[in-house]
Amino acid sequence: MKNSEVLRAALNLILSKPGAKAWTKGVWARDQYGTSSEPDNVYATSWCAMGACRRFSGHRGVPGQLFTAAESADLSPPSLNDRGSLWDVVAMFVRAIKLAEAAEAQEQK
Repeated sequence: MKNSEVLRAALNLILSKPGAKAWTKGVWARDQYGTSSEPDNVYATSWCAMGACRRFSGHRGVPGQLFTAAESADLSPPSLNDRGSLWDVVAMFVRAIKLAEAAEAQEQK
């Protein structure tokens, strides 16, 4: 997957349930009981921003654009996720997706 695809899939994942029920803070992911989980665990039901990216990128890690987008708030992605609101996280993803798409367009030239 391209970075923009990973970011878009991660954003869709944390927005997949009403009431922010697919988003979490403080850990990569949680299962239905609220217990900490690995992001790629089949029993995971909610993810932080980084965990959602890891679910789709695997061992490639989190796309760098997520870090660049978070810097505009003077925070790292984990800090923004854990200190901010869901809408702060959504805004970070939207910025990161735009950065990733621009980088991918440059690579094609």
